[in-house]
Amino acid sequence: MILDFIKKKEKYQITKGKKKELEKELAELKEQLADTKNRMEESRNDDSDDDGAMLGIVGEEKQAIEERIFEVKMVLKNHTIIEENDVCEPGKIELGSEIKVKEGGKIKTFKLVTPIEADPLKNYISDESPVGKKLIKAKVGDKVKVKVRDKTIEYEILEVC
Repeated sequence: MILDFIKKKEKYQITKGKKKELEKELAELKEQLADTKNRMEESRNDDSDDDGAMLGIVGEEKQAIEERIFEVKMVLKNHTIIEENDVCEPGKIELGSEIKVKEGGKIKTFKLVTPIEADPLKNYISDESPVGKKLIKAKVGDKVKVKVRDKTIEYEILEVC
């Protein structure tokens, strides 16, 4: 969970887009928390055994929402914005860089981000991940090898922007 990352950082680097996303998520979480508190109150007022079990489930849900609210508030309170370059710097891989690589016969594009923004479904990889650590030290034309489980994957860097 991101909470471990939150606990060890004092300043968080995020993009403007991620800041907006977190602000929206915080508003939604606050609504969910209010709804959860209402459901807890309803469960407390009912006397059936089923409602007692439901109270425990709703209590766990409330705790999870409160933890996520804490995480989001910490990031929003202690962040700096990663300035995204208007001009491509192909010789330099850094946070915000888009890196086109060749793996086997496939071409993939990764965006290098902080752990807060990492999202494998979007091909956003963390600069602290094994792949991110290798890529940030490389340049166009380099081949980097990353060991994933029992397999070594080789990426050839084709383009950086």
